[in-house]
Parts: sequence; C-alpha cells; structure tokens
Amino acid sequence: MNRRLFAATLAATACRRSRSSGKRRIRLAALPRLHMAGFYLADELGYFADEGLEIEVIKPPLAAGIYVLLSGGEADATITSISAGLINAIGQGSRARIAAGRLRLTPGCGDAGRLFGSRQAFPEGFQSLQLLRGKRIAVNSAGGPQNFYLDVFLRTAGLTRADLDVQTLGVYEAAVLLGSGRLDAMVSLGEDIALSSTRGQYVEGPVVSDLLPGFMYSYLTFGRSLLDGDLAVGRAFLRACLRGTRSYVSGTIPRFLEEFARTNQLELPALLAMCRRSFVLDGSIDLDDIQRFAAWSAAQGMSPEEYQAESLIDRRFLDA
Repeated sequence: MNRRLFAATLAATACRRSRSSGKRRIRLAALPRLHMAGFYLADELGYFADEGLEIEVIKPPLAAGIYVLLSGGEADATITSISAGLINAIGQGSRARIAAGRLRLTPGCGDAGRLFGSRQAFPEGFQSLQLLRGKRIAVNSAGGPQNFYLDVFLRTAGLTRADLDVQTLGVYEAAVLLGSGRLDAMVSLGEDIALSSTRGQYVEGPVVSDLLPGFMYSYLTFGRSLLDGDLAVGRAFLRACLRGTRSYVSGTIPRFLEEFARTNQLELPALLAMCRRSFVLDGSIDLDDIQRFAAWSAAQGMSPEEYQAESLIDRRFLDA
C-alpha cells in the first residue's frame, strides 16, 4: 500500500497547477481518506477554479502533525475528525477555528465506530456488549473519536475502562493483530477493515451510530490566513467544498476513488456502493456535539479544562 506516494503525487500535482495559473492557492492539510472524496471531486470538476482558487494538499507524516501545520501557518485549512488535539490547539491559543461541519454518525450508513472482533474472542458473535469485559481492544488514537465511541459502548453496557485492556494502535496494525487473534476487538474508523477484502475474517459487532445517531464528528477547520485575511477567500473555498460534497452525494464519482482503491488494495465496487448520507450538505455546525466531546476530553484528562464550543468555532464564513 503506497499511501505516501499517492498523497505526494496529489500534492505535487496541485503545486504544479498553482505555480502555473496565478490563482489564489489554498493549502489544505489532510490525509487522503475516503471522506475526502467530495473535496477531490470539487477540484476535478473545477469548482475551486471557478472561485479563483488553486488547491495544494499537504499530508503530514502523522495525523497530529495537521495541527502543527495549521497553527504554524504552513496550512490554511484542514479536514479532520474532532479530537482532543484539535480542541486543545484552539483552546490554548492556536489561530484556528472550526468553520463548517462535514460528517455525522448516521444509522445504517457506513461503519464509522463499528466494533470488529476476532473469531477466537467472539466465536458466537457479538451477542452482548457485556462480552467486552476482560478483552483487549484497540482504538486508533487516545484523543480521537474512536476512543470517545468506546466510552459510549462501555456506558451502554455498564462497564468501565477498568473492565478491559484498551490499547492505542494504528488501524492497519490492529487489523493484523485482530486477524491473528492477538487482539480481541477494535473500534473501526469506517474505512479500514470495514471495506477491505479481509472483512469476512472478523466478527462484526454493533456500530456507535445506533447509540449516538446524528453525532457530528468531522469538521472543516480554518487557520490564520483564512481567519484574518479577506473573508471572501474563505467563503469561496467553503462554497466550493460544499458544492463538491453535494455533487458527490448526488452520485458523481471522482477519479480519486479509483486511485484510492488501487493504492489501498480495496475493491472499487465496494467504494462506489458506500453510503453517502452522512455528509453535511450545508456545512452547519453542531455546538452540542462539540461541547459533548470537549467535556469528555476534559473528563479523561486529555484537555486541561472543558473548553466552550462557541470559543472553538467561527461562523462568519457560513453566515456569509
């Protein structure tokens, strides 16, 4: 899986376009994941060009590096899931703000936050969340939404973290360990083993969207140059992003999906059939969901205090 080469190629292509066209360049820090399909479609269909913009995608070596690029001014915007890292960066003074919502947990739509288990640990399937007691379970990031989802599962089952062994592992490492039986369960990102050809090797468990329907977990965040610069630029960028999202949800297929399937050794038909109802078409921001996550982050000791949701967002671009 040459994901680094794929991301570098996308970024290099964008750089060449921006140097040659003279349009205003927007640098987006993001990882090339499936939720980016609408963004790449907007670029492919010329929606950014229509707004006088050129796009450069910057892939950080680690997901946490996104906030470093944004706060340091090396990136103008980012698309990422809600996390303690994002909340802390903004709450502790980084010139960044959430500008629009992107994805919600939608029952019956996708595998974001689904539990997958090994067949050794769950030979008769996930008959009850109580079966998690004593199990070794992986989340992708201590401060990310998967860890938050795990607490939702535990609270529903009347369990605590003391009742199981929680490990922080990368999704691909976790999938390998799960298949070999050296890990009992993992919380899915929604585009890891959930879409791979090896899905049948695992036991499918409950999905958090059934317990937390409508929770908004992904956002578009602006950095200093867009927040302090000409409002029209940020507004144009957001408008093109939303236009791309609507085109993707309506059924238009970006070339990005073909590249993503080849690079990550996934079946293209599975990507094309993927549910698209989780995307937020108007960019609206759910303050209650941000506050809920901020409260959880503070309670877990991942944030020094419970930051107020209003202090983490900037509505000017949506309002405009």
